[in-house]
Amino acid sequence: MSNKKLPENATKTEGAELARRGRGEISTATAVPHVSYDDLRHADRIVIDGLEVFANHGVYPEENAGLYRDIAATGALLSEYPPGTAAEGWHFPIRNRIISGLCLATVVVEAPLERSGALITANTALEQGRDVFAVPGPIDAPIGRDPNSVVGRCVRPDGARAVTHYEVLGRSNGLSLLRLRPETGRTHQLRVHMASIGCPLAGDWLYGEEDPDLIPRPALHAYALDLDHPVTGEHLSLTAPIPADMARLAPELLTETECASEEI
Repeated sequence: MSNKKLPENATKTEGAELARRGRGEISTATAVPHVSYDDLRHADRIVIDGLEVFANHGVYPEENAGLYRDIAATGALLSEYPPGTAAEGWHFPIRNRIISGLCLATVVVEAPLERSGALITANTALEQGRDVFAVPGPIDAPIGRDPNSVVGRCVRPDGARAVTHYEVLGRSNGLSLLRLRPETGRTHQLRVHMASIGCPLAGDWLYGEEDPDLIPRPALHAYALDLDHPVTGEHLSLTAPIPADMARLAPELLTETECASEEI
């Protein structure tokens, strides 16, 4: 999940790859501002066994009237509202449950952290027992001072650019082992970014929950560091084993990764 838009063709690219692999696509007919009519016609269509379908109600926005006529002529329009029903804001979250209900799985390509229709669809999919997948991408969210804390930071629109790449290495006992790579170096960046997506570090008393019985500090460790020596110019690759207090959290995961510690 990212607060930054992916490249304009990201959704179309992922959709095209799914179609190439013989998977049907289901979406809505709501226009995306930066996508042209032609792109929307080909990228945002719904294909079920060769039949194009749009799950929506009424023509919204009005500039999509031609798109609706095209789909009605060659495929189908699906709605639970009578023809001519005016679009209301509260219709859209309700409509999204139809999208997820028609799918075997929901794939989230991008989704803002607030007011996200994609995340509403993902949540309804989970409620319906469907699989939910996310296209991997960095956390790109600006960080600034938290006005309610002396030392804390938070994600805020007027903050400094901050980007964190992450990879899930494994899961066990309600915990996930992650590999984090900061592209920028803001204060508390990794802790703030993980908390911002609802996954605070174990033991993080400032951005998550304090749990001294689990671990008496944030479960964060600098495992690898690559840099050029400032004097000689020699490239250095340094590593440090996972400390014992973190290793005890999920030893079965660490033994299967390059992060394994001799202290386990």
